[in-house]
Amino acid sequence: MTDPSQPPVPSDSARALLYHEDRALPLTRYLRYPGYKRLLNQLVLEHQRTPFTSLAIVSHFPGEGKSFCAAALALGFAKLLRRRTLIVDTVHQTPNRSLFMEQLFAEHAGARGDGDDLSGSIEFISTRTIGRASSDVSDFLLGPYLASLKPNYDVILIDTCALSEVGPEHMDPLVIAKSADAAILITSQRSLERDGRDATTTLLTRSEGRLRGAVHNQIPQETQS
Repeated sequence: MTDPSQPPVPSDSARALLYHEDRALPLTRYLRYPGYKRLLNQLVLEHQRTPFTSLAIVSHFPGEGKSFCAAALALGFAKLLRRRTLIVDTVHQTPNRSLFMEQLFAEHAGARGDGDDLSGSIEFISTRTIGRASSDVSDFLLGPYLASLKPNYDVILIDTCALSEVGPEHMDPLVIAKSADAAILITSQRSLERDGRDATTTLLTRSEGRLRGAVHNQIPQETQS
């Protein structure tokens, strides 16, 4: 368990909370941790072995850290590696997830405002209309759409719905993962205890998703936003 009086410290799997006791913590803080740098470096090495542009971020359960991972990776790719980065959100925005992105853009804009003219870019698009009950379920159209975006970006990060919550109104993360060049799996203690990691890995393999690895979130489920 983490000490409730202190902000959580990332593990070697490079995952940490963006919020602690309702306080926003800077994303740039996590870019300095060895675990985060190792994750980013591993993705760079994977890209060198088998180049990819679009990366689907998948998990079995909600609250395992997909949106934070997308935001933190986007900032790392733009700030540290000077990459043109796009986040594609295929999940309905909740208040906390919206704040993730607001803070991401604020910190990136701040870096550029400090004279960091070499910093890469970060852009965001959503496949759903915020605040409306209707949804875009054109899962199979996302692949061609991503292909049309590739010339404009170095990295495209795709935030997906948790597999355990997929319904008729959701874009299916397995279809999205197959459409993407690569995928990473976010796990937590909850998914390990309930065999969610193995089940998701099996489903991704059967659907021909190109799984490049997993990131384990060791922060207790009850502390997450």
